[in-house]
Amino acid sequence: MTTTTVDPVVALSGVTRDFGSGPVVRDLDLDVRRGEFLALLGPSGCGKTTLLRMIAGYLEPTAGELRINGVDASRTPVRRRNIGMVFQSYALFPHMTVAGNVGFGLTMRKVGRGERERRVREALELVGLGHLADRRPAQLSGGQQQRVALARAVVLRPDVLLLDEPLSNLDAQLRVQLRDELARVQRETGLTTVLVTHDQEEALAVADRIVLLHGGRIAQEGTPREVFERPRTRFVAEFLGYRNVLELPGRGEVAIRPEHVRVHAATCPESASDTSAEVLTGTMRSATYRGTFSTATALVALGGGQVELHGVTAGPEPAPGDPVRVELPAAAIVPLHPDQEDPR
Repeated sequence: MTTTTVDPVVALSGVTRDFGSGPVVRDLDLDVRRGEFLALLGPSGCGKTTLLRMIAGYLEPTAGELRINGVDASRTPVRRRNIGMVFQSYALFPHMTVAGNVGFGLTMRKVGRGERERRVREALELVGLGHLADRRPAQLSGGQQQRVALARAVVLRPDVLLLDEPLSNLDAQLRVQLRDELARVQRETGLTTVLVTHDQEEALAVADRIVLLHGGRIAQEGTPREVFERPRTRFVAEFLGYRNVLELPGRGEVAIRPEHVRVHAATCPESASDTSAEVLTGTMRSATYRGTFSTATALVALGGGQVELHGVTAGPEPAPGDPVRVELPAAAIVPLHPDQEDPR
């Protein structure tokens, strides 16, 4: 991951954005550190794109302060911010060549021809498209068009590079390939980068730091490992794929990922069990064969009712209706804090 410094390129203090029907971003404090790759992660409607558009200058905060490089930019228009932006749609000029598209921003900034051509060549080589400089956008694949859009943003040498779900229009295989390209370009250029995404895998793969938004507020932030392995609340846990959230006696509400849960036939010897694990008993509901393992769903008695738990079968696979022993390894159990109330 990229080496960062503590001085923020972007600093938001008490930023709120209200469209009239209630705030979408609420009294939010956030620093984007110089040289880092920050991912704004969350479901649709959580405020991440609104936040990105305020940093870019397309929206003004209703309240609060937004500073870029220490200067108040809350009311600074887009054209006066040194921002590079890549959108979901590639937004390329169809009548221009690839080189013309990449160099357009430099032309608008009145960069001399020689300097402009040199920087365009460098940017296209960076994204692996130097050989396509004379093509038109219609002659390119979707992935190539997105690389052109990235080169067009990078060539400006922006104070901050903003990426608004740039991979969402690509198929799964190409999305993974371009995701890795984004990470490489960011590392090689050292650009301070903010990515908006609803895809947790994408955020985990590229970011130095993840900010997970919920209801216009920060639900949790930290390194990908910190956020993924130690979610603070039920919302964060469920968003990150912790399908098992339950109340354990003496522990309160906890979460555990399905791959850490082991479901044994009740007849399996106790010696096969993890002695440090929480052990619950119940009934096998179903199993799904996954090739090298089977995922299991079991019903266990807990708190006067029944809880459905998802795990992986261990040893001989119980049949639906069979009694089972469900093991929750102590190290994999994550205690949860109450969710912050969403006031909308």
